[in-house]
Amino acid sequence: MIQDAAAKEKLLQEWHFVRRSQGILKSRAVASFGGGGIGMVGIYSEYYALLLVLGFSVLEHTLEAIADQGTFKPKRWGLETLMIGAQTAGVKWQNYPAIDSGRQKRNDLAHRQVIPVAEDTFRMLDEIEAELIGWDILAEPVNHDFSVSVHRTS
Repeated sequence: MIQDAAAKEKLLQEWHFVRRSQGILKSRAVASFGGGGIGMVGIYSEYYALLLVLGFSVLEHTLEAIADQGTFKPKRWGLETLMIGAQTAGVKWQNYPAIDSGRQKRNDLAHRQVIPVAEDTFRMLDEIEAELIGWDILAEPVNHDFSVSVHRTS
């Protein structure tokens, strides 16, 4: 959908950063238990929620790139307006209602400090990723699982 190869590559790198960060956070959460401590118990959702802001930023940048190439003309800039403009112009969505619901949760996080549970954050990231695949930014889901080995020395 995006014709500009440099813009597409930039979006790809942004999304890989989101998923890499997700994997790193997960691996550190697991590692915190390996050392015998309780580590991040009770704060997982707070850490993971930050990924939601990053993920929706990639979505917004993607919609800006689609608009920049003339696919649609937004009345003004901003995620909600870009989403509405893209939908009105016939840009194909995998699940617009889910993305719009996620956008509202992102706004709740950013403006009202309402923290979604980690599972919801992961689901919303998967939904954004499905849109990026549908728009040919990604060829397939990005592997974001990291493994951690913990060895006791004593």
